[in-house]
Amino acid sequence: MTEADGRTTAAVSLDGGWRRLPAPHLSAYLAAFHDRPVAGLAGEEIEGRHMALPLPEPGKVICCGLNYADHIAETGRDLPAHP
Repeated sequence: MTEADGRTTAAVSLDGGWRRLPAPHLSAYLAAFHDRPVAGLAGEEIEGRHMALPLPEPGKVICCGLNYADHIAETGRDLPAHP
């Protein structure tokens, strides 16, 4: 989430408003606080904000798809033009 002053912060929607979390974005929050309840870490309400890229530094990206022509045929789908 980006605030009106240009800073970014991880935030959580709680009690009808957005509250600051103790990290600049969700990637940093998850790295530092993945084992703690989010409600106990929520700070003050944030005013004048807009959504930003939530995970700018993902630890991994998991994708799934139809990788093989035989599998695509099994599912009854058309072969894609590109992978």
